[in-house]
Amino acid sequence: RTPSQLNLPTVSEKIDATNLPNPVIQQTTVTELDPPTEPMPQ
Repeated sequence: RTPSQLNLPTVSEKIDATNLPNPVIQQTTVTELDPPTEPMPQ
């Protein structure tokens, strides 16, 4: 894979990363795709 593809994981990659026993991959995927857990100002 190219660095650009690694920086932009697809939905399938996110699902695969969630099933992998590697917390590093899960943390990276969640940080890139999921919104922050902190309350956003309205």
